[in-house]
Amino acid sequence: MKADTAMLWDCDAIHFIPGWELSRGARIEYAIAHESGMDMFIAENGIVNIETYNTLNGMVSGDNLLRVLRITQAIRRVIGVSFAQIQDNRRYRSRFFARMVFAHECRALMTVKEIARIMNTNGASIRYFLRKFNDEQKYNPEFAEAFNIDFPDDYVAIEG
Repeated sequence: MKADTAMLWDCDAIHFIPGWELSRGARIEYAIAHESGMDMFIAENGIVNIETYNTLNGMVSGDNLLRVLRITQAIRRVIGVSFAQIQDNRRYRSRFFARMVFAHECRALMTVKEIARIMNTNGASIRYFLRKFNDEQKYNPEFAEAFNIDFPDDYVAIEG
């Protein structure tokens, strides 16, 4: 265990497997990684950020949890914005794009109120993101190219 924790200090990230909470050594490694600000991931039907998993696990129903985790992974890969950054209120362009995409993709899975709770915002903001998604797709080549989404002209975002 001493050798494992010593090696941990040289790592940039740590990956956990399902059931890691049952291992005393893994819990110690988690504490070290958490306190040092290290990126932590869990292999839960694919690799996801453990902080994102822990946050969403209590907010999203079991059936939708994996789908929402995949949405957050895709946003991180394409836009470079983490789930924590989606939840904050900073007004960077990339985070605005990420919020629009997150709201748009989650709308088929849950209500506007549920999305707002997850994103730490209100329903009016979610409805705004949903409306802006179509505008950005139609009029912003940077956004359209980044997401490579080809909607028909009569496509309308679901509002609710």
